[in-house]
Amino acid sequence: MLMRGPICFEARTVEIAGKSVILLEHGYLFDREEWSPAVVEFLAKVDGVTLTEWHWWLIGYLRSYYHEYRIVPARSILCRALEGTRDQGNPYVLEELFPDETLLPIYSGMPYPASMDTDGRIPRYRGIGRKVENPYSLSR
Repeated sequence: MLMRGPICFEARTVEIAGKSVILLEHGYLFDREEWSPAVVEFLAKVDGVTLTEWHWWLIGYLRSYYHEYRIVPARSILCRALEGTRDQGNPYVLEELFPDETLLPIYSGMPYPASMDTDGRIPRYRGIGRKVENPYSLSR
């Protein structure tokens, strides 16, 4: 268990490209400075995701947006960013690239969301909570 402020996190250390990286629940990075393409490739391999140039484009966009505004962009902003590119901002492109909507912020090195409660539900996404499988759980 790791603590950050009053919050305890289940965590584990993994070796990625010769470097020890601490992953929190669901694959979020404990230290966002440890983000690298090698970390993304490791996480994608664990999740069974084949990364394409569009995955990398969205990851880069999300990282740039967060760096500038210090907030994770809403889905509508991501769709607007896709306008004029692949499928003219079709929202289903995001679902096609990232069927599990939690993977994009994880792969982009975003901070652990404050809205995620302790049993792995994201209560405010699409208005309904859903259980998120945790391939990084220590209980496996």
